[in-house]
Amino acid sequence: MVGILFETKQLSVGIDELCILSALHDIRRKNDKDDSDHAERAALWVKENIKIIFDNYGYMADELSLEKITTAILYHDKVEYPKTPDLSLIELIDNFKMIDALDRYRQPKIKWWLSDDYLKIKPKSVIKKIAFDLVVKSEGYFLLGFNNEQSVHKAIYDIL
Repeated sequence: MVGILFETKQLSVGIDELCILSALHDIRRKNDKDDSDHAERAALWVKENIKIIFDNYGYMADELSLEKITTAILYHDKVEYPKTPDLSLIELIDNFKMIDALDRYRQPKIKWWLSDDYLKIKPKSVIKKIAFDLVVKSEGYFLLGFNNEQSVHKAIYDIL
């Protein structure tokens, strides 16, 4: 979704940090239900493995970038925000919260799906439809026997 949002000019920040956030924000999650400490575990894991992560992504980051990424991970599932004068950090968190919310269509209950009420940056209706269609189509391909990666690629190809 990061690439689609970037291409449709829905993001107000760059995509490098958002790609890393998208890939790693739930990396230490134990389950999809009640796992209130997963953000703290993920942020700690990222700090401990930052060289491997940045080498893998080909991303040259300084200490400030690392701090922004780990803070955004810490706050991605919270209502409150860090007390900081750095408005670019708040903007990164808000952009990421929108991206993370677009993934909620994979949840089995409609009441768990995306709700604009919790977002400062709200995705356009066309973006919500794309996110929903990606889930439905990729799940359909998976049920036909394609692996996860193939299913997602085929769904993206169909939609775009």
